[in-house]
Amino acid sequence: MLGTSSSSAARSISFILLSLLLAVNFTCVAVILTKEQRSNLSTRGSHTYIGDDYPRTWDIGELDTVLASSEPDAHRYLIHGADADAQWAAMTPGDGFIYLGERRAQFSFSMFHQLRCLGVLRDQLLQEEGTPLTELSGHCLNYLRQMVLCRADIALIPLQLIALYPDVLQCKDWRRVYAAVRENQEDHRRWLSE
Repeated sequence: MLGTSSSSAARSISFILLSLLLAVNFTCVAVILTKEQRSNLSTRGSHTYIGDDYPRTWDIGELDTVLASSEPDAHRYLIHGADADAQWAAMTPGDGFIYLGERRAQFSFSMFHQLRCLGVLRDQLLQEEGTPLTELSGHCLNYLRQMVLCRADIALIPLQLIALYPDVLQCKDWRRVYAAVRENQEDHRRWLSE
């Protein structure tokens, strides 16, 4: 009896010690991940921009909310037409690339990647009927699907015939993004000419 009881007590103590060690291990892993995640959110001076040492978002400050009507652009950004190519090309100035860090590493960012993908899909629509889907078009279709799901925009859209589109949309101020891109690209041009 004594052997069974001490064996049971030893297993209980072993189980408790193992549980404590696992809890400490998980806590350490959580603290390490939290520190790494925090460092990935910071963009000011803490990244080399070499390999995967870069922040996950471009820090241009908080974007204000703006109201935008869905109607003014209804005649723009068409599939084809005299002005369509120029309008779509203007959506991503400088191909939408920005340059960050001391070595001016080249990056794209999600908003412009999505706009370029819409342009790729538009180009695919302009192809002769029966033209197979390009690999790039397949990538873009999947990327846009992922971004729609990732953002999970739950703004309500009435389905009455009178209002096919909401009259006013609440958006992030994309003008600030474009201004920051222009500033970044101009800074990069100056850096190249030095």
